[in-house]
Amino acid sequence: MKTIQKLRILHSQIKSPFSKWFPNKKPYIKILEKPVGFINPIIDKPLLLKALDNEKSPEISNSLVEVKPNPLSTILNDFQAEKPIFSSRNSAFANISECFDFLLKNKENFPNDCFKYLERLYLTLICDRASDIKNLLQIEDNKMILAELYATIDSKVSITAFFPNLREIKRNEIKDLLEIPELTPFFVYILLDFFKKNIEELELRKIIEHLRTWDDLFYLHLQSKSHNVKLMEILQICFEKLNANTEKLMFKEKLNLCMFMRSIKYADLGFLDYMVIYCELNFERLDVSDLIFILYLGNKVQKVVPFELLYRTKKSIIANLKKINPKNLMRILEVYSKKKLFFVEKLMEMIYNEISLEKNFSNLNSVEYVLLLYHYSNSKFRDDGLFERILNKIEMVMDDLKNTVYLNLMMLSLAHLNYMKPEFFVKLQKKINVVELVENVKKNDDLYEDEKEYFKILLKKMEENNFPMGDNQNNAAKITE
Repeated sequence: MKTIQKLRILHSQIKSPFSKWFPNKKPYIKILEKPVGFINPIIDKPLLLKALDNEKSPEISNSLVEVKPNPLSTILNDFQAEKPIFSSRNSAFANISECFDFLLKNKENFPNDCFKYLERLYLTLICDRASDIKNLLQIEDNKMILAELYATIDSKVSITAFFPNLREIKRNEIKDLLEIPELTPFFVYILLDFFKKNIEELELRKIIEHLRTWDDLFYLHLQSKSHNVKLMEILQICFEKLNANTEKLMFKEKLNLCMFMRSIKYADLGFLDYMVIYCELNFERLDVSDLIFILYLGNKVQKVVPFELLYRTKKSIIANLKKINPKNLMRILEVYSKKKLFFVEKLMEMIYNEISLEKNFSNLNSVEYVLLLYHYSNSKFRDDGLFERILNKIEMVMDDLKNTVYLNLMMLSLAHLNYMKPEFFVKLQKKINVVELVENVKKNDDLYEDEKEYFKILLKKMEENNFPMGDNQNNAAKITE
């Protein structure tokens, strides 16, 4: 006890280092009830000094002069300094007009600097308005210089891969650009070059993100002969990586890939096989709408869908019928109408009855009315009221169907039903040339004998009954074969 008192007296005699700031405050000691770990009393830097560190010095502040940079001089300086191409720094031209002027004046430098020019061109394109670009491409010299630049680029191999998302690009921003034919080759080249050089390092979700961003590029140009090979190569590269690592993706991401394939009319068979097996193994955990979509996509590419999966999905459809939207009802018809299974007749009847409800029937689009007629013609289900409603709707949306193959599908459906009532064809003739349509359908080499016989009899009946050709005979729509 005496020892403790001596220590307190000794402590009171020690001068506190804070006494000059707080002379009236008596120092005190707090006795800790529990021992604590090591406490470092040293503060590396007072807060006031930290705040001062963030301030600019007076010399720097006074010497700052705002100078608007000249994009052209910046680019030329970059070329002289041999800076790496395809950097993340924004080095776009001020506008597309300046870009064309620069390319025209420097086309002799294409062999050496074509990839640097490509970077600046690309950055300018995604920052500019599609309408401005279209207007400038009315000038023949601008078209020619783009063609020359691309020819040079396509003949070389870039060393540094081009990263297509140098800034955040949204799908709706780039769609108008992708519809400009003179620009398409550049976008295809950039994306293929990027995936070739980066696919091994790319995360799976980043691959999906890029594919979704550039969805319209595939959708608009996958059928083009000039771009098809490179676009298919991009998809093959991506799906090889995805197929080897599908377990790392969430189901919704896998489903998004399926939707991507559907939208661009491309099917990776290995991935679809995986998805069908996944649905079998995880059936109880999946939503019925997702199951329907996977079956529908597999059906589109004539995949063999396991009998048990079709049967189990059928039971789920019946249990959730009132919750299924019109689009999925149509998908069910397409899947099950092609499968000659003994257990689907009751299901088909229920689906047609559900579609016939006004809330569902009125929400179909013009193409879906033709598809509904086609599925109806290939099924055993019959409902005269529903059939007449379908024909009336098709007549109403005929303007949307002109110049499409869906008119051919409509005529084939009527052939399956052996439908020859003249009233419908008279109404149809007011909008299209029915005789010409029938002749075009007859040219198909894959018609069955009963279909050929139907069209032969239909034309004969038209001739016998002096079928009216209408005022639009000379301007009739040309139906694609």
